[in-house]
Amino acid sequence: MTKSKEQLIANCTNKHDRKLIIKDLEKHEKIMNKSHTLTLIAAFFTFIGFAGLLFNDYFILSFIPVFPLMGIVLFYNLKESGIV
Repeated sequence: MTKSKEQLIANCTNKHDRKLIIKDLEKHEKIMNKSHTLTLIAAFFTFIGFAGLLFNDYFILSFIPVFPLMGIVLFYNLKESGIV
């Protein structure tokens, strides 16, 4: 069960904890927005690739950017989360 932002902030006992939680939530939102954008771009290239298979074999080249782009999404998430 996930808690809303307001519930997390309300559970904080002092100002310092509130500031840390707000900062962490803002960082998480930034990471998720960037990750979502990159994933949508990869999905777009994948769609073009599958559509191209139906009409023309040369559109298979549009799959090439998908795998590095998904690797970038994964690395970005790990780096921003502090794991890497």
